[in-house]
Amino acid sequence: MAPARLATCEIFSWITGNADMHLKNFSLYNTSLGHCLTPAYDLLSTAIVMPEVAMYTKLGGQMEYRTLCLMYILHSKAEFSIGLFQMKPSFVEQLEQQLAADKNLKRKYAKLFIHKRNARECRKIRMDRMMQLKWQTRYLAAFVDICKQKTANIHFTSTQELLRHWATLYNAGLHRSAADVNRLQRLKQFPHFRNKYNYADVAWEFYQQLKNTTYK
Repeated sequence: MAPARLATCEIFSWITGNADMHLKNFSLYNTSLGHCLTPAYDLLSTAIVMPEVAMYTKLGGQMEYRTLCLMYILHSKAEFSIGLFQMKPSFVEQLEQQLAADKNLKRKYAKLFIHKRNARECRKIRMDRMMQLKWQTRYLAAFVDICKQKTANIHFTSTQELLRHWATLYNAGLHRSAADVNRLQRLKQFPHFRNKYNYADVAWEFYQQLKNTTYK
């Protein structure tokens, strides 16, 4: 009963944006039958005032992270980033759809497709793959090939223009049009609080630092 009550509290806190779930907000009864979880208390929606902190807490804790994974597998509702390349389930689903629509890419990346009829089982396999670096690397390679095709008719005047465009597609979704990408590159909304920057600018700065470090 205690695990079920704990899971219910976790899900409720995830939905309401409660990042105040430290250990002092969980207590146990000592009964003749053993220890059991007390009723929930001190539930606060911190996401209202600090969404980035709430998101960090949810993804940083293993218990919250597993809850998100479970919600995605069971209901395809949770959206979160995982792994070294911070990929979202929806990002991988978009990759699969884009690859399936192209005969050559479908053949090249045949191993990325999940051949199961049950949607829940497909999500479980997809989630297992996303937790492994080798699979994220394969997804990233597919993303690069899709970007090459998607932007083949765009004339980039510099490596910076190309990288910023692709970075925006990576962050906002492969379904975005060139006009959408240009608009998004003018917005400063990363991270979600304090000083704000454009995601493409952050990606370019990271690339520059990585390049300087690698070739020194």
